[in-house]
Amino acid sequence: ALLLTCGWLPAAQASKQAVTYGSAVKLASAAHNFLLHSHQITYGSGSGQQSVTGTPSDGTADGSDMWMVKPVEGAGAVASGTPLRHGDKFRLMHAATRTWLHSHRFQSPLSGQQEVSAHGGDEASDENDEWMLVLDSKAQWSQDAKVRVQHVKTKAYLSMTNRRFGRPISGQLEVAGLRAHSTDSTWKATEGVYVPLAESGDRDEL
Repeated sequence: ALLLTCGWLPAAQASKQAVTYGSAVKLASAAHNFLLHSHQITYGSGSGQQSVTGTPSDGTADGSDMWMVKPVEGAGAVASGTPLRHGDKFRLMHAATRTWLHSHRFQSPLSGQQEVSAHGGDEASDENDEWMLVLDSKAQWSQDAKVRVQHVKTKAYLSMTNRRFGRPISGQLEVAGLRAHSTDSTWKATEGVYVPLAESGDRDEL
């Protein structure tokens, strides 16, 4: 079957798609097989900002698991469809609430690690929204490849713990920043809208 060059691509159909600036993807914890998720429910402790959690990747997931890959502020002109490689900096915007994946020195609610939240918006972003791609080689980030995501300012690794929340988000896992990387800090891009790099002259800048 013919696949569109820019469209919804399940993981089973296009395992080699490049993760690019402008793409919108779901990120799964390789250790827990839960998806990075957010919603309009705030933390009851710490910053009180919008919570970020893990939800099962068992077919019950929805649009609240989709994240848009954006350049960092001040990066200059970045063409939509540019692949990300080891060491590249980026931001993740939660598609449903248009808030940025964010971290800071507040403690996470369950494990006491570094809190990860969703914060800001289209016209409100700061250095706490910046993340860096960590690969084992200089290769580009591709769908289903295992990667690590490090917070630029604090050096903490985006991680999912095995701690579960109670009501109103019963069963969802805690997402936190860990000082050292481990199996809990390994991620892979699964389903999504993977934007290819356009031909020269037809490129959109982000």
